[in-house]
Amino acid sequence: MAKRKVYITYNHQEWTFDDKSALMPLLDGEDDEIREFYVTDDNFAILLRNGKTFDVRDSAKEAQEFILRQYRAYTIRQSKDKYCYYNREDFNQAFVSGGMAQEAGVFDYVFVPEGQFLLARYGKIVATAPTQEEIVRKMFKVYGCAYTYIC
Repeated sequence: MAKRKVYITYNHQEWTFDDKSALMPLLDGEDDEIREFYVTDDNFAILLRNGKTFDVRDSAKEAQEFILRQYRAYTIRQSKDKYCYYNREDFNQAFVSGGMAQEAGVFDYVFVPEGQFLLARYGKIVATAPTQEEIVRKMFKVYGCAYTYIC
């Protein structure tokens, strides 16, 4: 399938097919630029890293797969039951109380109240938060950058 050229501004994701000059008036300061990509059709997705144009994928599904690969080491889980004491080194191990955790030989545990969220990296708990939005922000902070996409 033939690829079509698309031009996208770095800062604001304004885009156009084939006519780079149409974007020149939209440039925003010294750090903005026009990037050139190739797509197969009009249903492409623009990948963003920290809110700036990073890359282009031919579909939203491809963009989602890329982002999943970037964050594959991370898990977000909501504490849903009475087992609120999680082993910091293995979030799959949960206990009803701190005493039960210690009985099982786990002394490094995290209390995550029911309904709150935890963030694990390679199975180890690195953060907790009361809302899903906040835990996602913490994940972006721990990872060092935020990948998102727009269609």
